[in-house]
Amino acid sequence: MRKRNNQGFSLVELLIGMAIMVLILAGVASVLSTGLQGMQFNLSMGAALAPGRNAANVITDRLRYNATTISYPAAGEANKLYLTYSDGTDEYTISRNSSTKTIVITKNGAADPTNPTMATGFVTGLSFSRGSDIREITVEITLKDPSNANAPSKTTRATVLALNVKIE
Repeated sequence: MRKRNNQGFSLVELLIGMAIMVLILAGVASVLSTGLQGMQFNLSMGAALAPGRNAANVITDRLRYNATTISYPAAGEANKLYLTYSDGTDEYTISRNSSTKTIVITKNGAADPTNPTMATGFVTGLSFSRGSDIREITVEITLKDPSNANAPSKTTRATVLALNVKIE
């Protein structure tokens, strides 16, 4: 019968095995890190877009169904920082408060009790444009997640036709 050599691994074999394990673990860590960054990006986008889309929906619904006249911006004007409209009895202004990064709606110069502020902390830009059809308004809201300094800005845009505005 032959005797087997049961001395174990040599130092070179152990070092090679450890080097292979380090390379494998570095690859796994890289994949996990990339996945984590992607998840943080998606969470930031969702956190910013949800209140922004809600604000855009509120604004477009008010313009579509309530506005009877739109005094500012004038037809054909683009990238104006606020919008003024009337529902026949009251005058509303929609603008951005840059210090609180909020969309503010005022009714006859005071905070509108229905929706006084929207998208608090997320709004870095707000602009309104009017098309050649005086009833057509484009609302553009730029948003950024304040909880993530590396989050990119995202712009949501909605175009609405104010149904009750009379074409003269």
